[in-house]
Amino acid sequence: YLHPIVFAYNTGQHSSTNITPFQLTFGRKANLPIDHPPSTFTFPRPNNYFDLLVRQLRHYRNVVRENVVKQQRMSKCRYD
Repeated sequence: YLHPIVFAYNTGQHSSTNITPFQLTFGRKANLPIDHPPSTFTFPRPNNYFDLLVRQLRHYRNVVRENVVKQQRMSKCRYD
């Protein structure tokens, strides 16, 4: 039963980050078993996928940083 539980945890959106752990690790949303795989990928150069991945991960990290700081401020206001 552990594998489905871990998958559910990794694909669930966390309240403090507003992003799933899967997105933070792989830079994209998870493909669920019921999803249809994309039929084609077109990139003008082979390195474009890596560049896109790096930009996406950088964006996710910035968003997570902002969301965590916001959550911390809200927690501090509630505590005080």
